[in-house]
Amino acid sequence: MEENLTHSNITFRFSDVMLITAIFSLIILIGLKIAATQDVTFGSELKSQTIPNVQPSSYGVVQLFITSKNTATGLINLDGYLVPVDFKFDTYPSDYGIEETAFTAVDITNLEIGQITDGNGNHIDDFTNFQDHKRINEALKNFIETNKLVEVR
Repeated sequence: MEENLTHSNITFRFSDVMLITAIFSLIILIGLKIAATQDVTFGSELKSQTIPNVQPSSYGVVQLFITSKNTATGLINLDGYLVPVDFKFDTYPSDYGIEETAFTAVDITNLEIGQITDGNGNHIDDFTNFQDHKRINEALKNFIETNKLVEVR
């Protein structure tokens, strides 16, 4: 069996390798040039997708009735929708760490959302989420504490 050396192999020539490398390099450079000069355009399906309006919701207490020592009902305005709520609360004495700043603090312990209606009285499915519930609780708590509707017994 005879052994052939690499330099006598007729299928591998340095000039052929350089020619193939030059051709691939030229193709890549032309592709990069075309990609860099063309404007980026999006299809019509991407133009129709818009970023939603994500302004924060507004919450306001419209009505509030204290029905017993630790229960109440109310009506909340949530972005123009009327949200009836029934809730339970706990009261305890608190202060700001300074003399004569004592007040009755309120914690909402149980919140129940009723049938939501729009401004015209049409019923709407419940669209509230966890953040809405937290902010409704905070609005009720602040309303009760600000108007001093309850006292610790």
